Amino acid sequence: MTGIFLNIFTQSFEQYSILWLLLSGVIGGLISSTIKFLYDQVWGPALQQRRATKTAIANYKYPLLRAADTLDRRIQNFYQYGDPEWYNSKTDNYYRRTMQYVFGSYFGWSRILEQEAGLFEPEGRIFNTEFYRVFKGLTSFYYLKDFANANAGHIEKATIPRFALTAMGELMINKNAPQGGSKTNGSIGSDKVIGFLEFLKLADTPEFLKWFGYLDNLFNIGRKTSSDLKWNRVLIFATNLRVFVNFLDPNHKLTAGRSIYYLNDMDSQVAAVVRKELVESGFDQLIAK
Repeated sequence: MTGIFLNIFTQSFEQYSILWLLLSGVIGGLISSTIKFLYDQVWGPALQQRRATKTAIANYKYPLLRAADTLDRRIQNFYQYGDPEWYNSKTDNYYRRTMQYVFGSYFGWSRILEQEAGLFEPEGRIFNTEFYRVFKGLTSFYYLKDFANANAGHIEKATIPRFALTAMGELMINKNAPQGGSKTNGSIGSDKVIGFLEFLKLADTPEFLKWFGYLDNLFNIGRKTSSDLKWNRVLIFATNLRVFVNFLDPNHKLTAGRSIYYLNDMDSQVAAVVRKELVESGFDQLIAK
């Protein structure tokens, strides 16, 4: 029976050999075209995106860490020693200008990174979560939703719009920097963000006044107490920024290890939300004992 079947199959193949060859050629061509299409449209772009993500993170990790650490230390200084009147002084704008500059520098580097890499690959998604948590600290209503006696209008006054941070960052980018920037310690050099003297020249222009005005509004704090919404917002941002510094430099090779001790000065409901997020993200070990 088997021999009869093989004989019929052999005779059929010999009889229709050209047809079989044409059919196999068509099928092979379809498979080849499908693979080429998938590579050109799906696998190739995904591979290029992954490489771009890794390259961008490698290039910008050092300057971003340096800017984040500088801002982190400056906010800690304000938390420990600063008087709200320093920022809003009518006779000496040094404190306000330097605070604006360190904020602007951080968001300048952040904006450069956003422009040069899409952070969607596995490595990028982990970075993405911590990177945007810093923005969330200033822009999200989530942390303040349970604040006693606060409505949406009150919370909005203690919030900086997301695209205001984008605008601040873009204003800080040095348009005259060499293409790709210079290299420092194997990463992009500092010349991609404007220096302090250049910042001072531009600080009173309409665009700077408009967008950095949101920062001025946030630091228009009456008192540094747990009942002040804006003060809570500053402490939320300080917490998230410290988490990001620890994420970028977990072994503290480039920065000093610092705990998070802002929660006790927040409104209790706000602190509970922040603490919950720290626990869920695995950074609760940073909370000061």
